[in-house]
Amino acid sequence: IICCTKHNVELAGDGAVTGGTFSSNKNKDCENDPVVLTAVAATGYDFTSWDATYTDAVPSTQHATFEDATANPGTMNMPAYSATVTPTFTPEVYTITYKDKSNMTFSGAHEEGYPETHTYNAATTLKGATKTDYNFIGWYTDPDCTAGNEISTIAANSITADITLYAKWVEES
Repeated sequence: IICCTKHNVELAGDGAVTGGTFSSNKNKDCENDPVVLTAVAATGYDFTSWDATYTDAVPSTQHATFEDATANPGTMNMPAYSATVTPTFTPEVYTITYKDKSNMTFSGAHEEGYPETHTYNAATTLKGATKTDYNFIGWYTDPDCTAGNEISTIAANSITADITLYAKWVEES
């Protein structure tokens, strides 16, 4: 009979952190035994990496080792100490494409600092545009620039894919 001292595998946030959830195939194990960790990213997030901090080691800033800290599922080699495991989830970034009404190539000039991307979980304020002999009316989410589809800010969690916005112009009289 082979005996070993089993150490705890603790899940930060009880298995739920900003951006997703995660689990372990065991809650205790012997030193050097593999512990398989699985992360499930929430909508708008991507899994990035694993980290594990020893909870009963001195100093407590030491970290456990992983076969590949970016793999999901990931395998942690159980340290000689109990460890708290934490995954990192990163908000997804989506491309903003600008066009004119009717899905035409954008013909204006953007105001300085206009956003080219939107990061999930953060609001993105849109900038105006200019065009010689035209008044810029605003950005729309549909190519027909239909009333009710105006947009000046992309809300933090409102999109989960790249987005195309359409400029509505009215000729100056």
